[in-house]
Amino acid sequence: MMDNTTGLMVDGCNRIIAERNEFRNNGWALRLFANALYCTFQDNAFIGNTFDLSSNGELKENVMDRNYWDRYVGYDLDHDKIGDTPHRPLGFFALLVERIPYAMVFSRSLFVSLLDRAERLLPTLTPAALKDEHPLLRQQPWVGTFRKNEAPVPIPVRSANEMNEMDHG
Repeated sequence: MMDNTTGLMVDGCNRIIAERNEFRNNGWALRLFANALYCTFQDNAFIGNTFDLSSNGELKENVMDRNYWDRYVGYDLDHDKIGDTPHRPLGFFALLVERIPYAMVFSRSLFVSLLDRAERLLPTLTPAALKDEHPLLRQQPWVGTFRKNEAPVPIPVRSANEMNEMDHG
């Protein structure tokens, strides 16, 4: 999902699994609404987006795990290529823009840069409901293999019902 206003909007969807997607150069990479429950996002790459994640409420029942985030600034003391500190992709400014769309005029301003730095120093400013406990430090080998002249590959998003049918059928 590249060069879109919104890469993927999950609104009212339950139990989907989104994996191995490249979210590149989007306005909003992932808009995950509060009425989407038990969704899993794993092994995705978030690169060059204005907002990696946006939401309109609590996101307690969703899981993000082992994604690559170009904004992640953690460390890897055990050298397993997985960050030792969690990444919180849902930032305060993304929440502010979701509630007050006109705030977008400040998107590339010094104010937002300072707010981002404050969020890194004081993680209590960002919502703790959704975080990637195991962020990847390097892009996956498959990232960037899509070429604009090729036909797009279908998005591998499956519902829980499809997963059950695959397991039992």
